[in-house]
Amino acid sequence: MSDVNFPETVRCRSSIVTIYHVLNRGKDHFTLSYYDANGNRQRRMFRDYDTAKETAKSVAAELAAGGSDVLMFSGKERPCYERAMETLRPLHMDLDTAIIQFAEAVKTLNGAASLGEAAKHYVRQHSTNLPVKSVRDVVDELLDEKTKAGVSVFHWKDLRSRLTHFANAFHCPLTSVTAAEIQQFLVSLGLGFRSRRNYRQSIVTLFNFAKAHRYLKPDHPGISGVPKVPKRGPKISIFSPDEMTTLLSGAKSELIPALALGAFAGIRTEEIKRLRWSHLKLARGLIDVPSEVTKTQSRRLIPKRGLSMKIEEWLLAGEYILANENPNLMFCERGIRTFETYTRNTLDLGTIPIIKKESHCPIVIDPSQGAGRADLVVAMCKGAVVMGADALLIEVHPNPAEAWSDGAQQVSLDVFAKLMRELRPLILAAGRE
Repeated sequence: MSDVNFPETVRCRSSIVTIYHVLNRGKDHFTLSYYDANGNRQRRMFRDYDTAKETAKSVAAELAAGGSDVLMFSGKERPCYERAMETLRPLHMDLDTAIIQFAEAVKTLNGAASLGEAAKHYVRQHSTNLPVKSVRDVVDELLDEKTKAGVSVFHWKDLRSRLTHFANAFHCPLTSVTAAEIQQFLVSLGLGFRSRRNYRQSIVTLFNFAKAHRYLKPDHPGISGVPKVPKRGPKISIFSPDEMTTLLSGAKSELIPALALGAFAGIRTEEIKRLRWSHLKLARGLIDVPSEVTKTQSRRLIPKRGLSMKIEEWLLAGEYILANENPNLMFCERGIRTFETYTRNTLDLGTIPIIKKESHCPIVIDPSQGAGRADLVVAMCKGAVVMGADALLIEVHPNPAEAWSDGAQQVSLDVFAKLMRELRPLILAAGRE
């Protein structure tokens, strides 16, 4: 006993019993201290240390085994226990249940937020007190917000046309519209693939607006259960000059600008919807299409080969993009830096068969940047097409001499038109379209 440091703690798993050594009239006495199930402190005195030690072990084991007669705390543990029990009393929850749920929640959050913050966020996001809004009301609010946001007239009218048709088909709260009903609505339109896909996208915009304004729960499935319209259909043809003349002659005056922009300026439909009159620089004879207008939901990424990048590094860069669930990838060869100074860069057309062999992705050749000289662009384009390039990136300017930048590598409109005619037989000879 001489080597024992008092007070001595006897533990059995989480159970604790403390042994105190005191002198009473010059004789050794040993006191066990613990708390019973009611939170009352208990003391038991022994004159023999061995007996006290064995009893302490027995009490600790009984507590660990779930004994109802013992509950032991250290000096600081009892106030904690009492506060915990007082907090749980209004909830009618056992302490062990509360601890298990708390530990599970903390583990799930993994330090991202406190349990209280997470609970408040959940209540906010899953509140059942949602306002009841009809489909028509939400459509009207969406169109009003788009007007205030200053979206293009074409985009606004397109939304109004499609969503008004949708609202006319559903005279009910938006929350009651099911995915099956939306699918039935799309099929009943009797439209082609492209038009049905546009309708579906407008309905997606409506449901996203409703979620943002808390008319729907954040976890509402929306139209996720509605199958996406496949991107297939008849091959898109090009209007002849006579057909375009007939179309413009018979179109409403408000549609003529959109038709002209699409036919003669090469601007895509989605871009036309977002254009504003301020983007048309009539005095300069051009249309400014800023980045926020050109963005679409499905963007194709084009990793351009760096001036000193090895082909293996280039391929790995592409694999990184594909690994992040973006299948819309095209490789772009724009020349590499060598000891040669006759051209700005050395256009490596040998990458075309290599990319074709090592990757399923298309490859684009940029002869303008690759050579840096307009007089070499035509020959480079022909060589790229013969070797199997999927696309060409050519810089064109009405008057290269007056270009704000890179005029030396830009071809004129006449040269570009002639090149397109000369490439046609090469493409056909290679068995391509």
